[in-house]
Amino acid sequence: AVDLLKRKKSPDRDEIREGISGNICRCTGYQKIVDAIESVSEKSLGSAVFRNNCPAPELKGKHRLNKQAEIFMPGTIDELWAGLKEYPDAVLYSGGTDVLAKRRKNLIAKEKNLICVENIKELKRIEDLGREIFIGSGATHSSLLENSVIQKNFPVLIQSLRVLGSPQIRHMGTIGGNICTA
Repeated sequence: AVDLLKRKKSPDRDEIREGISGNICRCTGYQKIVDAIESVSEKSLGSAVFRNNCPAPELKGKHRLNKQAEIFMPGTIDELWAGLKEYPDAVLYSGGTDVLAKRRKNLIAKEKNLICVENIKELKRIEDLGREIFIGSGATHSSLLENSVIQKNFPVLIQSLRVLGSPQIRHMGTIGGNICTA
């Protein structure tokens, strides 16, 4: 729901149903969940909720995860290099669909530092360079699906991305993350 509300501040009920599809039991028809999401949308509470109460991936810098570990969120490639020097054994991630799940299952130690690169714009770049197309490792599945250069040149990729996980996973997951965990 947080991802949906970050992308669309006042979704209608159909957009809410689409946004939460794929990960929740459909036996209740989502009614109470849709009602709850609608009640915290911008049209209900105003835009302040998005600045103050949502988990903010746009945070930058260092943040304590627990007594032993920190998360570093660089905003530039230069900051990333500095972070890698400071945290040489850190686990790097962008969308976090795999890394954060592994951390919750204790497959990545809680005392391990993390470096989240999702704020580095250069890593999200998708660009037609004439004879080649550049796709940054941080490009999300959704950004690839929505990009006209990718739509025109890679129809099979578009087909594959349409069935990759739920909308939430497509908004978080990155092409680089999929290559690294393949």
